[in-house]
Amino acid sequence: MALKIDLRPGEVLTIGGATIKLVKKSGQLASLVIEADKSVLIDGPKKDQEARHITAGA
Repeated sequence: MALKIDLRPGEVLTIGGATIKLVKKSGQLASLVIEADKSVLIDGPKKDQEARHITAGA
């Protein structure tokens, strides 16, 4: 099951212990600020099944 949420710039979404804030939206590009404990694994944008793993708080 997928959850679709619409955010306006400045709005904040909390998932588990992570906070996601939409900072800017322009066309098809959105700028997000993600705050989470260092133990939270964040998968970056995926393109052609390729993933970037980002450590929170880094």
